[in-house]
Amino acid sequence: MKQITNDAIKAWLQGKNFSRQNTVVKDTSSDTKGMWLFASIIAENLGKEGYRISMKGYPSHTTKERLNGICSFFGIEERFRQRKGQQFFGKTPINRYDVVHFDAQGQITKIERL
Repeated sequence: MKQITNDAIKAWLQGKNFSRQNTVVKDTSSDTKGMWLFASIIAENLGKEGYRISMKGYPSHTTKERLNGICSFFGIEERFRQRKGQQFFGKTPINRYDVVHFDAQGQITKIERL
């Protein structure tokens, strides 16, 4: 995991603001902390409601690296990946806009199809 990903995840989970290169962590509302890559929010810390992560239409190597870093931190075995042009989360085919929801224990609660 890249250092920028590690530092951004720590700030995101601790509710602190962070900005380095193309990654920003800041409040999206009074009780939600978001992680942005360029101008797209790719991760949201919803507090007691859990977390949600998405490629937001940009399945780049950098987007997947940030999201897979979050998965690693929570012990989620599934990873964002691409095979023959198809996006996957673990073995599940997804589109590049789908949203993965999970709880504080790293349990996937749903994959929201968009």
